[in-house]
Parts: sequence; structure tokens; C-alpha cells
Amino acid sequence: MLGELLRVRANANFELDRASEAIADLDIAIPLLPEDWCAYVIRGGAKVGLDLMDEAICDLDKALSLKPDEPSIYLTRGFANLSVSRIDSAITDFNETLRFSHEVALAYMGRGTAYFAAEEFGRARRDLDEAVRLDPSSILPRSMRGPLRAKLGDIAGGLEDVERALKSQPKSPVFLYARATIHKYGGNYAAAIEDMSTALELQPDDPDYLNGLAWIFATATVDRCRDGARAVQLAEAAVARRESPETLDTLAAAFAEAGRFQDAIATEKRAIGQIDDGDLADVVKRRLKSHLARLEDSLPIRDDPPDPAAGRLGPWDRLV
Repeated sequence: MLGELLRVRANANFELDRASEAIADLDIAIPLLPEDWCAYVIRGGAKVGLDLMDEAICDLDKALSLKPDEPSIYLTRGFANLSVSRIDSAITDFNETLRFSHEVALAYMGRGTAYFAAEEFGRARRDLDEAVRLDPSSILPRSMRGPLRAKLGDIAGGLEDVERALKSQPKSPVFLYARATIHKYGGNYAAAIEDMSTALELQPDDPDYLNGLAWIFATATVDRCRDGARAVQLAEAAVARRESPETLDTLAAAFAEAGRFQDAIATEKRAIGQIDDGDLADVVKRRLKSHLARLEDSLPIRDDPPDPAAGRLGPWDRLV
């Protein structure tokens, strides 16, 4: 009885975004309800909200061992895997969700986002288009599709998607970051800097926004939009908050823009050394090694232009 009451209260706390309180209740309830798959799902979802992804995945694994035919668990675990760049595992989870039903917009959105991260742009566009078709009123699929459309050369279409999201939530740093990314792909670096700066003002300690703004200042192809000193300052702040191959790569680009090529080379090598054997290892390693080659030739790193051809699907690509 106590376990069930605690689970009910935990679920209420979870619905009210009180993740820590939900977890505290479930830590007591689960030993009393060891076969209750719902309890593991709620605790796993709460841990996702606190960015405790490895712990969340463990709870969701346990829930699936108890309830292997529940598609919502696969969906939740898919997003948890996606957030820690376990791309193959995320795609498998989203595929399992869609095996139960082909009408789950969030599963297409998640799988499309995973394909985007893996640079399988054609498949990403197919899935995100389907997510929008299934849930045309939702702003989330459009906010993900916008940067992808821009990456593939459709700047106007990308802006259209993200502007719809911003109309609903004009102060969302996530959507401002998305629009900044689209402006960057379109070469409108001044607008990208404005949006990214606003996102950073709203969340000044976010390593993604620090890193994104540093990248623009370091690599913009418009001379007047580059600022090596500012790029180094922002990139060092990003690395201090989250050291990763991505943030170190940006710091290397910033050092190069500031004329500090030896520091840039050492930092890029450090970034390459931190690439693990995860699903994105080949994609990241290929990109960072190309950057290192430029730095060793005393050349700065410059931003990549959009590539419309990258979005073409092969004849073997199907929706599900």
C-alpha cells in the first residue's frame, strides 16, 4: 500500500516538473514494488529531466524487461539514448516504437534528429517531414526540421519552420539558437550573432550557446563578423562547463582566428584524443582531422556552406 501511494505521489510530482521529489519517492517505492514497470518508467523519465541519462536508461531497461510490449518506454529510452549520442541505440528504439504504430510523430522526430546527427541528411529530412505531417500543429518537429532544411540549402523554408516556433515562444533560447543556426547556414552571420547572443543572455551558462557563438566569431566567412579574442573567451567558457571534442574543436578554431596556431594544433589533437568509440566517432573524427590538417598548414578553420545534394535519398530508403 505504501509503495503504491508513493508511486502515485511521485507521478504527480513528475507531472509538476518536480523531478527530484519524484525520484526520492520512487527510491523508497521501487523496493516495495519490484515488478511495477510504471514505477521504473516514472523514475527514468524524472532522471531524463535531470540529465541523469545513464541512470535513466538503466531504469528504462528494467521497465522494458518487465513490459517489453510497451512502445512508450522505447520512445522515452530513444530520446535518452539520443541525448548521450548513442545514435544506433536511439534509432533502434524509435524503430521499435514505430513497429507498434506508424503514426507516432515523436518517434519520427527523434529518429530524424538521430539521422541528422549522423549526417544522414536525406533520411533525416524524410522522417522530420513525416513528423510534421502527422502533427502539423506541433512546433517541436518544425523547430528540428528548420535547421536541417537550411543545412540542405533551403534557407527560406528553414526560417519559415523556426519562425512558426518562435511565434509561439518568442523568448525560447532553443528556438533562437535554431534560427541562429539557419542564419549561419545562409551566411547571415550578423543575424546569427544577434540570435545566439540573445539565447546566451537567457541562459548565460549553457555550453551549447557559448560554443555556438564562439564558433561563429571564430569561423564566419564574413571578415567583419569574426572576432578571435571574443571567440577564445567564449570557447574557453564553454570548455570549462563541458569539455568535449566539440567544444575543444571550437576552442582550436578560436585560437587559430586569434593567430595562436600552436595552441590551436595542441587543442585540436586533444579534441581528437577525446573521441570515444561511440556511434558518431567516424563522423566527428573525419571532421576534426580535416580541421587539424588546416591548422597544421597555418590555415584558419572556416564555416561550411549548405549542401543541397546531401539530402538526396537512395532508392533503398523507405519511411519505416
